[in-house]
Amino acid sequence: MINKFNARFIVLALSILIASCSKKPENMVSYVKNFNETVQTQQNLVFTFNQEIFNGETIGDWDSTEYITFSPKVEGRFRWSSSSELIFSPERGFAPSTEYEASFTNKLLKKAENSKLYLGDEFEDFKFHTEYLAPQELSAFWAKGNSGSGVVIRLGISFNYKVNPKQLKDFINITIGGEKASFVLDNADISNEVYLTINGTPFGKEQSLINVKFAKGIQIANGEYKTDKEYELAQVLSSRFELQIINVESGFKDNKGFIRITTSQEVEADDLEKAYTLSPNVDTKAETTENGLLITGDFVINNNYSLTLKKQFLKGTIGGVLKEDYHHDIAFGEMPPSISFRDKKAIYLSKSGSKNIGVNIVNIPEVRVRVYKVYENNILAYMRGNNSYGYYDYDYYDEYDYGNSGQNYNLDHQGVYSSEVLDKTVKTANLPKVNGITAFNLDLPKIDNFKGIYLIQISSKTDYYLNATKMVSVSDIGLITKQSANDLFIYANSILTAEAMGGVDLHVISNNNQDVFQIKTNSEGIAVVKDFKDKIKHFSAAMITAKKGEDFNYLLYSQTGVETSRFDVSGKRDHKTGLDVFIYGDRNIYRPGEKVYFN
Repeated sequence: MINKFNARFIVLALSILIASCSKKPENMVSYVKNFNETVQTQQNLVFTFNQEIFNGETIGDWDSTEYITFSPKVEGRFRWSSSSELIFSPERGFAPSTEYEASFTNKLLKKAENSKLYLGDEFEDFKFHTEYLAPQELSAFWAKGNSGSGVVIRLGISFNYKVNPKQLKDFINITIGGEKASFVLDNADISNEVYLTINGTPFGKEQSLINVKFAKGIQIANGEYKTDKEYELAQVLSSRFELQIINVESGFKDNKGFIRITTSQEVEADDLEKAYTLSPNVDTKAETTENGLLITGDFVINNNYSLTLKKQFLKGTIGGVLKEDYHHDIAFGEMPPSISFRDKKAIYLSKSGSKNIGVNIVNIPEVRVRVYKVYENNILAYMRGNNSYGYYDYDYYDEYDYGNSGQNYNLDHQGVYSSEVLDKTVKTANLPKVNGITAFNLDLPKIDNFKGIYLIQISSKTDYYLNATKMVSVSDIGLITKQSANDLFIYANSILTAEAMGGVDLHVISNNNQDVFQIKTNSEGIAVVKDFKDKIKHFSAAMITAKKGEDFNYLLYSQTGVETSRFDVSGKRDHKTGLDVFIYGDRNIYRPGEKVYFN
């Protein structure tokens, strides 16, 4: 006789046996991925499965379904390129020097036609990270001292990400020819390039080795990561009496080809057009840089050029000369794919004009264009959620120009602040060109009678991180506002004709989104609010909106304020003699150390 305990045991054993039988090896799902432990800040993650696990009609479309979760969170989209390949494309890229942990969710097999499929053992959490902060290379060259006399060594240090130069004083040790060299930091702004100046008087009669050691603990700008190991870089510095070509590189920036020539000392600016030749010949323009030349021109993709630098016309500012003519073969490859707006900072677009917005689209055959209308009463709230410039309130990708430079705006997918006006896919070749510039026309359908501004996103169909966003206000009302200690002055002019606009309804919106004061411009397009602070009481102004007929515009204080701390704005000081003295130089601009002739 079988008791209850034995019966339960038999049922459990049978359940295990049935489950194990259903998990046949041919039903196990495994995968390979296109990355290892280290990923680039801008790349897709591709997962290729051994089974067809997606049986849906949306193959090829971007999908918001969360098939994989990331910690820390990464905004982006998924796309099934086939029934067995899943692509994740980050919206803004992965954060620099950041470790990620990712997990597949139970949604991965939801649309599999074979219900017996199961995930193999490798479907555990996996980890990866972006490249860690590190110094990349040195660039040392001879130059004149700031006073125009004396000799200094200027040393550039490139990092793979932005750093705050002020912190580096305690982390860098420099020797030249084995002797310790003291230095002064030249730049204080956050950058991936740090520049130092070293007194060159004791050095330079012969070539010597510059060695730079970096202690651990250097912190990435506006982030938490600190280097956890020591680094060391070295460069041979030529004699100050010899001009050497250190490096020649070529590429494209803003669709314009360039050749950058790095030299061992500053180059004199005279007769630059005679200092080089190119074969085949190209219309070019040359200018000096701190340590060499920059040649820009109409270089052709996939073409090769021969560059010759002529010793008789190329001289260093401290007397260095080329020993012989320098020859170098240069190849221009494909331009990297990118999307950016021609004018990254402009917001206002005249309602009376053609409504064309210039766009740079490079090597992307098809783009998706989405336009959202952000409503008048949601502008402040929406902007507050979009006050960052990339990761950690700083745009790390600015140097690569991925089209994300300037203000980044998040799309309002949930429709909390806006309504979708347009969503379409366009072949890049079909976009019109105006004066040689690709143009997107913002002549949009009217979806309702509410006032608002427009958010535009243009993105690649295949790489979600290749995108550009822009906020545009389509209006002919131009606004300028000035606020004194007690009064507020508002000026309204036509953006198209600059004529004064009278009868414009103005509303002062507080930082907690209250309409705290209303006024109209007079016939001269001016509105003056006396004792402004008393009238708005305990509120603080954050935005001004303007309406005239069907036209609407806004002016956001946080975006349009003029920072005056760097300028002398105290006004003109009269001399006791009552005289003004004017000095006119022979040129409009001078470099440090150059002579000024005046009369």
